[in-house]
Amino acid sequence: MSFVMNRDIPETYEELKQAFIDECKERYENIERARDLLAETEEQLEEYKDLYYQHNDDWVWCYGRKYDEEDQEWIYCIAGGGDHWENWIVGKDKCYIENKKGREEVHTFGVSPDGNRMMIWEAEEEWHDGEQDIREALKFE
Repeated sequence: MSFVMNRDIPETYEELKQAFIDECKERYENIERARDLLAETEEQLEEYKDLYYQHNDDWVWCYGRKYDEEDQEWIYCIAGGGDHWENWIVGKDKCYIENKKGREEVHTFGVSPDGNRMMIWEAEEEWHDGEQDIREALKFE
């Protein structure tokens, strides 16, 4: 056992038993400290992830959505009113940005892990933990 290698060899069984108990307690306390630190780190990472999606300019907030049954498309309002209006359109096979200039096809839109933000997703970009293609999130049939 490792405690024998780290200390002098006890002379009695009671000393050996106590040394073993002490070593186990020390290891347990180290494990508990490591678990606490890991939990704290995971909480901080979740907070950071939320801030990343809120403050990264590539991720946008959607102000509303509706389903167009005729065209079988989801329409997301990204900017409304005035000349700067913009909708992101999600169909079963294609995605578009629609504004006063017309429709422009894009590869797809990504959805943040919390489902509250979207971004234009290029084909060569990799998904990060929890992000997904909006068409997968919508589960088109």
